[in-house]
Amino acid sequence: MLRIYRSPAEFFETQKSFATDHQQLRQQVVDIITRVRREGDRALLQLTENIDGIRLETLRVARETIAASVKSLQPEIRKTFTCAIDNVRRFHEKQRPNSWIETLSDGSRLGMQFSPIQTVGVYVPGGRAAYPSTVIMTVVPAQIAAVERIALASPPTHEGRINPIVLAVAGLLGINEIYAIGGAQAIAALAYGTESIV
Repeated sequence: MLRIYRSPAEFFETQKSFATDHQQLRQQVVDIITRVRREGDRALLQLTENIDGIRLETLRVARETIAASVKSLQPEIRKTFTCAIDNVRRFHEKQRPNSWIETLSDGSRLGMQFSPIQTVGVYVPGGRAAYPSTVIMTVVPAQIAAVERIALASPPTHEGRINPIVLAVAGLLGINEIYAIGGAQAIAALAYGTESIV
């Protein structure tokens, strides 16, 4: 959006206001991260209620719920997502670096060893829209890299559930560690862990 300022003073006042808003937002995020690190699950449940207006009984989505979301996919939609997963997998397979070792004539060995990290936390935005493509574009590369554990977090709807399409795509990819949390608190939980998110 184009905005025309009447004077340099108006421009600088707007920028000053933006900087103040940014500092306030940054401090709010720092406070959320600190709370999650200190209080764990209790902070996640309280923040979800206070910020999102959703009271959750549990953070982790049951395997049965994930399986039901996969089962509820219409065949054509399932086929579309399966095709997208295959395409993304094929693309990222070509990017995977290969480890190698070479023995030189004097007997010394040199090479490169690529090892995956153990755990990846995937954040899938939610709220007004569903982003199954984010599930595919983040989970598939982690799987190709042979990451052992992939945990996914996505904000719950007002009914306290993650969007069923997001759950279904995660289920198609074999992801069963899914948490119904969003925002900075979800990122903090994935980064630092809580009682439920280890």
